[in-house]
Amino acid sequence: MVLRLMDTEEYSNNYCRSLALVLELFPEVNRKELEKELDKYI
Repeated sequence: MVLRLMDTEEYSNNYCRSLALVLELFPEVNRKELEKELDKYI
């Protein structure tokens, strides 16, 4: 979802804003684990 948001015009490659929104929408997501996974693609 973070990567897809970064592809939108509103979030246009803004990793921090995209990540913040996902973490806000899904508070049960572990930030460290998500960032570790995202590091593979960014």
